[in-house]
Amino acid sequence: MKKILSIMFVTALVAMTMVSCKKDKKDDIVPQPTEIAVNTLVYDGVTYQLHTEAILEGQGTYLSYFAFINDYDNFQGHIDGLNKTFDLTKAQDFMFDIYMYINETPITLTMYDVNSISGQIGETYYSGESIFSEGTFTNTYNNNDGVTCYLNGTLKNGKKLAYKVFVPESEIQRP
Repeated sequence: MKKILSIMFVTALVAMTMVSCKKDKKDDIVPQPTEIAVNTLVYDGVTYQLHTEAILEGQGTYLSYFAFINDYDNFQGHIDGLNKTFDLTKAQDFMFDIYMYINETPITLTMYDVNSISGQIGETYYSGESIFSEGTFTNTYNNNDGVTCYLNGTLKNGKKLAYKVFVPESEIQRP
């Protein structure tokens, strides 16, 4: 009986060790999400601090946001609708665009509906397709806090692009 209990104990110990090791290896393989700081842009591994503004118009449903890095590098985005999350690789059934100029590189994406998407990365133009190979955009608006726009994706040239713009409610302009 002692021999059977010993074998069961050793078997259980080996099984727990294997499960534990398997879990550690799985955690090493799965990429962990990284959080980007508020009013920050990361492009091709370089981090930039942003000065931001936002305008809410169209009866509170059309958002324009602007971010300035310096006199030359800046971007703006527009979206028809608040509190949206979507895939940047596909055209949407609403208007969304971004226009950027980072390190002398123009980066644009425009979509006016599900049938219209185009963009530019540097001197390469994309017609009928997105400039992103993967990524999402999320905007959230709360009239107590303000607006946050978060973009995280990989461009078709392989470079990573992410930004998080926050404008407090008290600083949002309304025409």
